[in-house]
Amino acid sequence: MTEFASSARVVIDFITPWTAVSVHTQGNQSGFRCHRDHRGLPALPMSQVKGTLRETAERLARAGAHGITSDRIRLLFGGRWKADDSREVNQLAVVTSLDAVIADEVAADLSPQKETLFQSVRCPPLKADRLACARTMRSYEVSIPLVLIGKIYWSATTPADFDWIGFFDRICARTTNLGPKELSSRGFGQARIFVQAESEFGATAVSGGSA
Repeated sequence: MTEFASSARVVIDFITPWTAVSVHTQGNQSGFRCHRDHRGLPALPMSQVKGTLRETAERLARAGAHGITSDRIRLLFGGRWKADDSREVNQLAVVTSLDAVIADEVAADLSPQKETLFQSVRCPPLKADRLACARTMRSYEVSIPLVLIGKIYWSATTPADFDWIGFFDRICARTTNLGPKELSSRGFGQARIFVQAESEFGATAVSGGSA
């Protein structure tokens, strides 16, 4: 019998500039700083990744995708808040690492030049008229395309009765953007995302982003 895989990693291969908002400064020219890890390198909170993947899973479930059910979504992603501010009863079986980060061997090469990994872009908010856009233009700090690695863990006391890693991988394959919607609608945050079990960790190089 195959041993149950209790952890896996999520590989996020960005193919366009991207960001995860960390700091918001108020004012007519609102600014958003890209999230960083303890090394000062671009990073992506796995809580944001998990939220985006859940939205994809719910969309696939509504479309009737085989094997993607509301029960499995609640099991893996947790319950939604109800209108009366109470959580749905569920067993949250999967937890995530704090951040998806650049692999250590790549980070060592990038750290001395980390400031060159960032650039600033200006973007009007969505659904605003032309005059309002001119007044509320936002500045985003984005990262150049990179490969990030995040971890997911099966935390339930009993193994899953389905391929939970394959479930995540299917959802990742149908998720093509990560980050603020007003940037992703303009081509930022495009990525190829997939999941690997621990036994496959050496199968894919993570030496940098796509050309």
